[in-house]
Amino acid sequence: MKIIERCGPPLLGVLVGYLFFKYSIMSYSDCNEFIKQFTTIGTCAFGFLLTLFGLIIQSNSDVITEIRERKIPYRRFIFYNRRVVFISLLLTVYSYIIGYLNWDNLLPSNNMIVSVVTSIFWGGFIWFLIEIIYFLIVFYILIQDKNDTV
Repeated sequence: MKIIERCGPPLLGVLVGYLFFKYSIMSYSDCNEFIKQFTTIGTCAFGFLLTLFGLIIQSNSDVITEIRERKIPYRRFIFYNRRVVFISLLLTVYSYIIGYLNWDNLLPSNNMIVSVVTSIFWGGFIWFLIEIIYFLIVFYILIQDKNDTV
């Protein structure tokens, strides 16, 4: 199960990126605006997750102390939080770079490079989404009352 959790999202991201490249599912011009807007989405996700991480690590409240005592979900929370923070940071920087470059002037005759760049973004985006879903599942398991059986 750990192998699926650790290797599944990046492999699925690579597969999606490859499919986007091979079948030209979406061109750069079709998704350029979304790529530019991802910088806002990624920055918000990065800031929120980093703040949540800081609150959980530094707080000494009773609720946070109880959360820390649940070792396995707490370790998984830290692992996924760190992973999603790094992925959101890298994908935000990448989307900023590729979203605001003028590809027509930079590479006027080479559409293959632009297609590869776009495919890498979509693969990373899928990886980011799957990791966020895993993180949310672990977070809800962590904050769930351990006496709650539902």
